[in-house]
Amino acid sequence: MYSQRTVQPILFGLRIGIVLFPSCFLLDWFSYPQYKYYLLIIRIATASYFVFSCFLLKLHGERVLNFVMCSCFFLAACSITLMCVVVGEGFASPYRAGIMQVLIISVLLFYMRPFLYRITVFLVALQYFAVLAFLPFTVKDFLSSFFAIGITVVMAILIHYFMKKLLQEIKTLKGIIPICARCKRIRDDRGYWHQLESFIRNHSDAEFSHSLCIECAKELYPDIYLEK
Repeated sequence: MYSQRTVQPILFGLRIGIVLFPSCFLLDWFSYPQYKYYLLIIRIATASYFVFSCFLLKLHGERVLNFVMCSCFFLAACSITLMCVVVGEGFASPYRAGIMQVLIISVLLFYMRPFLYRITVFLVALQYFAVLAFLPFTVKDFLSSFFAIGITVVMAILIHYFMKKLLQEIKTLKGIIPICARCKRIRDDRGYWHQLESFIRNHSDAEFSHSLCIECAKELYPDIYLEK
């Protein structure tokens, strides 16, 4: 399961997308002035979904995290593919760099389970080539896009794999942790109190194996405890 702390970086990444995706309209204005309004509609629609996803995450948190990440990731790639269709250049369109940027941003700002990430990356690449294959294209443009996006896909998957390993190594608890002086329960950021075991389990990779220390064993079982 994802921890509550995972939701905040996803919200941060979505907010960047809300600002960054429409702001790239300036490039559309100068590169394709005849299609600028169509491209603007695509960008606004995509950014609007990012806004909706932020509200969805705030309302439901971890329960919709996988859906939000995959849908936003895939929708951003589909919108870029649609731009290639609108301008009529297909595989020759420089917007293919946007697909590469989506793949790179997905590694830096979004964290998914490895299997889920690989499936999403595969679908991103598949929709790009499947849609643009219906437009006229040259072998040179197709191969150029295939190698550029293919190499980016491989690099994204490898980076995601190594980042997962790195996060597993450095996942630690930091900062001041509010703990009850009597029952030893811990208060989280939302004000809820948790047993020490459940809190550490949810905020780290540690697992617990329960036993009794010598003092407690003597106190609970004075008749059968034999000190060695």
